Amino acid sequence: MKSMNIQIGNASIIAHDLRLDTGLEILLFQIDADQITLEQGKLEGISADEARLTLIITEFALNSCFHNAPLEGVNDFEIKMLSDRMEVCGKQALIGKLGLPFKLRGKIVTSEGRTFRLSLTEAEIAHSISLPEFMVNTIGERINANIASHFDIKLLPVPAELTSITIEPGRMILKAKILNSKVLTGEVRQITAS
Repeated sequence: MKSMNIQIGNASIIAHDLRLDTGLEILLFQIDADQITLEQGKLEGISADEARLTLIITEFALNSCFHNAPLEGVNDFEIKMLSDRMEVCGKQALIGKLGLPFKLRGKIVTSEGRTFRLSLTEAEIAHSISLPEFMVNTIGERINANIASHFDIKLLPVPAELTSITIEPGRMILKAKILNSKVLTGEVRQITAS
């Protein structure tokens, strides 16, 4: 049989419930590729002109990471994903079991194309007590350090760079550009046409 090449306009690879070594569960891992070429008999027989990655991380999955690796000095920590923003609630430990309830709100933004972070826009403290700005910033920094310890795009099995993040109630959608068009590398052993 003669060697054959096949051109595909676009294709997707979809995986559900991907768990990173850090414990973060990714609900959806999807690669979309355009202009794919299958070359029979070549070691690197699959290539694509452009490939994109979509990831969905749920509020539950992110909260699980924080419950498994809690922020020091913060109790009752909870993340809520709302439309276009994230809300973080908890109690900052002060003395013994006494805790000061707080609610932080902000946007989720990409950080160096590798991870995401909470960019604080509001801080609300119970009982009209003002939490000092340094304490709000400290909590924000610890939240972002925890996020970065659980998610880095370099932990994924494809070389990619985060390009955008959309927050919806209960989940966030991360979009990335795959940096190597040979990401779909594999050997095509047999192409059958009828």
